[in-house]
Amino acid sequence: MRQKISKRLILDCAHHLTCVPEGHKCSRNHGHTYRVDIVLSGAVGQSGMMVDFGDLKKAIHGRFDHRDLNEVFEALNLVDASGKVYETTAENFCHVIACIIEEELLQPINQHQEPSHKVFLDLVRVQEGEGGVAELVRER
Repeated sequence: MRQKISKRLILDCAHHLTCVPEGHKCSRNHGHTYRVDIVLSGAVGQSGMMVDFGDLKKAIHGRFDHRDLNEVFEALNLVDASGKVYETTAENFCHVIACIIEEELLQPINQHQEPSHKVFLDLVRVQEGEGGVAELVRER
């Protein structure tokens, strides 16, 4: 039997964008409260859990909360082919969170599982303040 679980995390982060014109309000360092929703689906393990909610929180909240996203992206070596650090947009933040969850949490869980018992990331939603929302939807 497959189930879905979701976890909401609240993160307070600073950042600035370099992809906008000089003088644009987002070019200056500023902060947001981000609401991050993570949706997983799969089989429940022998522990009775698909994934420990505490592990999800530790992987994301501990890495990003009360941090400057530009510094975190740079420290994680999140650069494009030209060597430029990824912009700290909500869209890229979704992608970074998805990669961390898949590589650090799901790969170890799924490593020795049969296909019917694997856990999948379905959605990462990042709401920036009270306004914009970006979503990353994983298609299988």
